[in-house]
Amino acid sequence: MKAVDDALKVTLEAIPGIGALAPGGVHNIVRRQGSAFPVVVFSLAPSVGDSPRYGGADGIEHLSYDVKIIAPISAQAGVGDLVELVHAALQGQPLTLAGLDHMQTLRERRIPNYPETTNGVTYLHRGGTYTVSVSHPV
Repeated sequence: MKAVDDALKVTLEAIPGIGALAPGGVHNIVRRQGSAFPVVVFSLAPSVGDSPRYGGADGIEHLSYDVKIIAPISAQAGVGDLVELVHAALQGQPLTLAGLDHMQTLRERRIPNYPETTNGVTYLHRGGTYTVSVSHPV
């Protein structure tokens, strides 16, 4: 949902020191090719399918987003701090949404370190899955 995507990007980019801790920036869905590491990537979680909706067009939606920090296994300095800063910026904090009312943002689960090897480089993904609950104004 574009309004939530935009709000997450603005919120994550506003984290104090984000430029130094994540020189690759904040990206929706995929990291821009050629950007530095570490990088923050968020995307609507694939397991969501159709988000639950209550009350028709003016109902409530619960959208799950994976928010991950990705960095080469050889460059993990500061990644733990970045994971905690991202969590503090999202967990229970308000989001400013265009055309929607924000209800809450809560972490569903942690995304533990998991490796991915691309072109001979192993990257670790760390972060969490957050549920963003919004309502459509009447």
